[in-house]
Amino acid sequence: MEMNPRPSCGVETTKARGTMEGTDRDTSEKTGPGIFTEELQTLLHQAGLGHVPVFGIRRILAGESGPEQRVEELKRRVREPES
Repeated sequence: MEMNPRPSCGVETTKARGTMEGTDRDTSEKTGPGIFTEELQTLLHQAGLGHVPVFGIRRILAGESGPEQRVEELKRRVREPES
């Protein structure tokens, strides 16, 4: 489990990855894994462990609504990993 939309640890979404790589200054969210997550997934596949589920969760900021739904989604993903 990693944290969306972190530039290094995001799984489904990232934010500011280009600024970390020095390729752009755009800090908007983009679809796709972060740098660390991408490398982790590559190493897992190379080691024959591509079946290990890697998924992201979005942090809950103070005052945000919906923490119950996020907790339930996390529980579901742990119980029923995607193939």
